Amino acid sequence: MANFNPFEKYIDRELDEFVKNRSYDLETIMYKTGILYENKLDLDLFNGVGVASLNWDPFIGSTPDSIKRYQREFCWELEDKQSLIESIYQKIDCGKILIRLRSYKEIQELISNGIKDGLAFNDIVDGKQRLNAIYEFYYNGFRDKHGYLFSEYSSTIQNMFMKTEPFSYSVLIENSPDRLVLKQFLRMNTAGKPQSIEHLDKVRSFTSNKE
Repeated sequence: MANFNPFEKYIDRELDEFVKNRSYDLETIMYKTGILYENKLDLDLFNGVGVASLNWDPFIGSTPDSIKRYQREFCWELEDKQSLIESIYQKIDCGKILIRLRSYKEIQELISNGIKDGLAFNDIVDGKQRLNAIYEFYYNGFRDKHGYLFSEYSSTIQNMFMKTEPFSYSVLIENSPDRLVLKQFLRMNTAGKPQSIEHLDKVRSFTSNKE
């Protein structure tokens, strides 16, 4: 009998300390990420510097010169978005959403270091295309495969949609090091419309000496 343990190879105890899993319905995820109030900028909390609820284009780095953005652009076609909505109707598991939480103190330090744009309390580490599809459908950006906008459904159907649990939801807790954010990003990006080899290689090049 083999003594080799294939699970042990992939255990990352340090990363496990920072990644926390949650169980939420779609409405709660949309609330926590800011989608339910259209990701409004908070201009008062940091003396006029706009800080959003959700960052669609997150970065690593702590100064303007060190910033590197690791997410690809929005790339889903209408068919991809409609297929996700259809999967939600069918109550199919649609994968994981991973959010990096930024604390008030972290945001304040970034601002003090000269970063004034693209700040948010929640960074999308994984699930950008899926959350954007949800965002667009909720705000009537496209019709589903049955020809309906979200607003054209009854309140009962809308509530059924919002109470589904299509995603597992995980967070990288506040003060997570950049290097662990990148490590988790690279581990997760194998589903959906695949990341290009070129893009993943670009992100891997960020991982040296990141804290």
